[in-house]
Formats: sequence, C-alpha cells, structure tokens
Amino acid sequence: MELERARAVHALGAPCPTPFERVEHEGRTGIVYERVDGPLLLDALHDGSASSAQVADRLAGLHVRLHALRVPPESTLPRLRDSIRRWLARLPDDVRERGERELARLPDEEGLCHGDLHPGNVIVCGARLVVVDWVNASAGPLALDVARSYVLLAWQGAKRRDGGRQAGRLELAARYRDAMTPHVAPADFERALGFAADALLRAEPANPFADELQTTVPWR
Repeated sequence: MELERARAVHALGAPCPTPFERVEHEGRTGIVYERVDGPLLLDALHDGSASSAQVADRLAGLHVRLHALRVPPESTLPRLRDSIRRWLARLPDDVRERGERELARLPDEEGLCHGDLHPGNVIVCGARLVVVDWVNASAGPLALDVARSYVLLAWQGAKRRDGGRQAGRLELAARYRDAMTPHVAPADFERALGFAADALLRAEPANPFADELQTTVPWR
C-alpha cells in the first residue's frame, strides 16, 4: 500500500522523494526511495535557528501548496471522506447521523491530503521542502488535513499537561492554526477538528488533554 500511495503522490507532482521499488532484505520488506539530504524542519526548532512562528509559517505555506494539487478521479489515492464515513458507520445511529451532517458541511474539495504533516516529516533540502511518510495520503478537504496536523502538533503523544516542551508544542500549534486562517474558514476548521480529535481520543484515551479533545467533538 505504501509504495502505491507514494507513486500516486509523486505522479501528482508533490515535493516528495521518488519511490523506486519494493525490496526484501533478511526477511523484511522495504521501499527504495530517492535519497534526500538535509535536516528536518523540526531541527530548526530544536537548535534555535528558527522560531515557532517561522516554522509554522513554512509548514502552513507548504500545506497550502500540497492541497493545491488536485487529485483526479482516476487516482488510486483513497478519499478521506469515505474513510471517515466508514468509521461513522460503526457508531450508534444518532451519533452517526450527527457526524455525517458535520462532514457534509465541509467544502467539497479533492485536494491532496498528507494525513500526518508536521515538521518531523519535512526535510529542508536547500531552498526546497521535501515531504516524507505518505502512507496516509488521500484526497479530501483541506480543513480535515489541517485539523489533523493541528492535533498532531498540539496533543498527540502528550505525556503531561505542563512543562516547557508541551508549552512549546501548544505555541507551535497555535501559530500554525493562525497561519492557516486565510486558507481555512474558522467554522470549517472547528468542524474538522472534531474528527481529528475523535481519532486521537480513540488512539490515546488516556491522553492528558482528553477533556479538551472531547469538547471539540460536539456530535459525540
């Protein structure tokens, strides 16, 4: 699946390493990609060479450029709405209906979505930003992909509510959200955030920010 999605993304002209082939080595399967040299965008935060605002702006600009790549109907990439509908179908009827109404209110877009876009998946190669880890790539509304990135930046894998590291994560997430505001209507972001938060709650029910996450899922 990863190779097929990587090839589909590359065919759209996305800034990603060229995928070559699947290989077997010592009983393990891997994929050979083009070598891309450079630090991660995340490293700029760690070494102090860029501020949270600067990293957020670069990530937001990249995200907008990615989604500007329209996914044609014949593409093998899955449709993000279909994935969400399959999950909603497993819920009680009243919850499912509320969730489907919220999903239907999002823009009817078929742009490229990464599904896991954060500074740790972006390589700075000279003046270029190259995106890796396309296993969750799909086509869908920008708001859903932005909400997913916001949840990753702010809350995924959080161990505690306080501390300097978590404060830095929340600052980066807030600045990223601000940078995306001209491109995603606030109402669309809030609707999409419900789906991203619900996914994180399912994956991390003991997350220290579970209460905040739950309040963003009004259809539950």
